[in-house]
Amino acid sequence: MYVVATCCALSLGFLACGFITAYVYTPELYPTSIRAMGCSVGGAWLKVAAIFAPAIVSKTMIGGNLQFAFYILAAVPFLAAVAVHFLGIETKGKVLEQLEA
Repeated sequence: MYVVATCCALSLGFLACGFITAYVYTPELYPTSIRAMGCSVGGAWLKVAAIFAPAIVSKTMIGGNLQFAFYILAAVPFLAAVAVHFLGIETKGKVLEQLEA
């Protein structure tokens, strides 16, 4: 039981780290004129994930298949990382005016 609780805590911690990173990075991709909207859209998706993650985990735990819950919790941040890797642009060392051009 302690191992499962520890794994759940770690997986949710890593899940939160992935979403927080995407939440901070995503608004930088929007032009300054619509940055507040980009930040709010990122926040909205964060809330949607916070709503559905416990439901998905509880449904898989009821079925007795704990591995599937951990696979889902690992797949979501992995997909977010892949999307940022392939669709995101590098913003390090650039001013906002360069990113808008």
